[in-house]
Amino acid sequence: MPSTQQSGWGAIIAAAMLIWPPYPCAAQAARPAADISGVWWASSYSPRITPSDGSPIPFTAEGRALAAKNSQQWKQNPAADTAHSLCVPQGLPRVLTAPYPFQIYQSGGQVVFIHEANRAFRIVLMRASHADPRVWDPSYMGEGIGRWDGDVLVIDTRNFNAKTWLDDSALPHSEQLHTVERLRTLQGGRELEDIVTIEDPMIYSNAWSIRLLFQHRPDVHIVTDWVCGEAHRDISGVSGTVSYR
Repeated sequence: MPSTQQSGWGAIIAAAMLIWPPYPCAAQAARPAADISGVWWASSYSPRITPSDGSPIPFTAEGRALAAKNSQQWKQNPAADTAHSLCVPQGLPRVLTAPYPFQIYQSGGQVVFIHEANRAFRIVLMRASHADPRVWDPSYMGEGIGRWDGDVLVIDTRNFNAKTWLDDSALPHSEQLHTVERLRTLQGGRELEDIVTIEDPMIYSNAWSIRLLFQHRPDVHIVTDWVCGEAHRDISGVSGTVSYR
């Protein structure tokens, strides 16, 4: 069964790579500077993201009020978390903090992430500029463009809608959210580090960063035939999941 699911996703990704709008040949022909492909899975989980430098979350007055409002609404009505109640994509960086594995596919012109959490995916185009915002509707996962900085993949994502939270504790963001990820392998390819810088001048007074770490799991196959809220995988090996809902 896992091999069928894996091949199914492979066919989908192959089709996406063929039909996604074409961009200059130079970008498509460029070879990845490093190999970050494969299945990755975090070994720990926390419902709350915090700045990696230990500083407090730099809320603006509006951001602090919205965070309190989100938290109160969620306590009164759990369905306010639409990622769990409606199975919509979790957005960034929340999808990266889920205690479920994800898979990365690479080609010269794009990098594709397939997340087991809510069966979300994102296609990062390796090019220098974002799409014209007049023709790109704000979306749950935003519009990511990538480039290589040595062996580090830098992903710049904009054009988010404001329908998601940054994490499982209801941290807010606006449509001004802008994330920059720096991904690189560590420990001889056994680990993947993703440093995510978050910028949203409406909600946060300055940019701040989180550090996420994933383990390479070639023994794991991504499961796709489930819906959010349905038990489908044993995540007891991920520390902290006692608090996962």
